[in-house]
Amino acid sequence: MDYHPDVCFDENGTWSPNRSGGYAKNCARGRDIADSLIAIIQENGFTPQLGHTMHAIAEAGVFEGVEIGFCSRIAERLYAAPR
Repeated sequence: MDYHPDVCFDENGTWSPNRSGGYAKNCARGRDIADSLIAIIQENGFTPQLGHTMHAIAEAGVFEGVEIGFCSRIAERLYAAPR
């Protein structure tokens, strides 16, 4: 799984996922992280984890490929969810 504290956050709890340097790869990385987070939430039901993650992203002050891919995947999955 890509969503793991050791992968997405540094030792201080700051959002700092690995970045490839390429926009498309970073977007794909963000989508993978989102898929992993969604799976974790579905497994344990701890929905506040999304809010915690978005707060960390906002505090980090970086919104590039990883973050765009992450948010896009969350939106895609919400849109596709049964209503």
